[in-house]
Amino acid sequence: MEEWQRYRATLHGHHEAEDTRMFPALRRHRPELDSVIEQLLAEHRRLEPLLEQADQAFARLPETGPALAALAALDALLDPHFELEEREIVPLLRPFGGLPPVATEEELVLFVEHFAWSCEGVAPDVLSQIDASLPDVLRARMPAARANIAARSQRVWGAVSPATSRTSIPGH
Repeated sequence: MEEWQRYRATLHGHHEAEDTRMFPALRRHRPELDSVIEQLLAEHRRLEPLLEQADQAFARLPETGPALAALAALDALLDPHFELEEREIVPLLRPFGGLPPVATEEELVLFVEHFAWSCEGVAPDVLSQIDASLPDVLRARMPAARANIAARSQRVWGAVSPATSRTSIPGH
């Protein structure tokens, strides 16, 4: 349940930031992306009811059937959603690089944790390329943050699959 709450908060925060900050800016500077952004926003709207259903399903633990069904529904929406973002949006963001401005140490810690979480499952050679592009303040904190995420995943999920994802390769 604790891991679900973290996942939900991270996912919701990610989409909230896209809806309120990133997508409006992209629309102003890249109007040709309007249809892609509309599709992503529509998927965000479909996501909220799924998150609420999953909240109810996870509240029924240790009964796992409803939670597994809720995760399958989320997976069916999120896999193509993230593929679209990776294909159409992420390449446009890479040239900007760097760390978004953070006002406090607490925001930096939260950013590092979320970034480390988003890198879970990514192949080590890809992580090396990503790390090389990070600002020093973020790069220095990543090993500990990734170790915490790996330990948490091991504790919650048991055996963790080897990191093999080839997405998010800088320059591709």
